[in-house]
Amino acid sequence: MTRSLARELGRDWIRVNAVAPTAVLPEGPEE
Repeated sequence: MTRSLARELGRDWIRVNAVAPTAVLPEGPEE
């Protein structure tokens, strides 16, 4: 998906970045 989007938008000098979807736990006080 990222490659096809980058190819499509790259013509207009728009950069596409992707981050692997994972669960990120927020930092905070532990109970």
